[in-house]
Amino acid sequence: MALAVALAGCAGDDDRDDARTPTPKGPVALAHPLRFVPVEAVSAEPCPPGAAPPALTDDRTGGCLTPGEAGGMTVVRTEHAEAINDVTNGNGWTVRVTLVDEDAQRFADLTAKAARNPPPRNQIAIVQGDRLLSAPQVVSAITGGEVDISGGSTREQAEELARALGAPAQPSGGSPSRS
Repeated sequence: MALAVALAGCAGDDDRDDARTPTPKGPVALAHPLRFVPVEAVSAEPCPPGAAPPALTDDRTGGCLTPGEAGGMTVVRTEHAEAINDVTNGNGWTVRVTLVDEDAQRFADLTAKAARNPPPRNQIAIVQGDRLLSAPQVVSAITGGEVDISGGSTREQAEELARALGAPAQPSGGSPSRS
């Protein structure tokens, strides 16, 4: 089974009736740095036992992903991040993140390069430590630092990725606000 996850620029706030996780305004230091790394190869087979990094297991598919050796970037803070249920555009649970200005141009360069590649090299792995959080396909260069990560996420998966990107934790039993 194939899973399509897309990485795209977003046009900013609009009048959506989407469920959202609350998000603080202004730069947020991440609890753990994130790496955005170009993907070199993807296998439907699990990573071999004892496979050394950079091989990463994709928890969604059970497959093995090999990130590229160079060309990635590390993010240590974001302007904001949130998980939204994008019912207006039919994208389901989506993570929306705004990068700090210092990272926006590097991210634009990284996504421009990825978007020119055929699958799976058009994917960007989002890695925290040695854990793969997501590996969305890049459909076009993303300029301006505003990013939507969509496709195939459950609410819990989107909220986990949003928290890794700087969104606050939901209170126990809380539900996203409507905007």
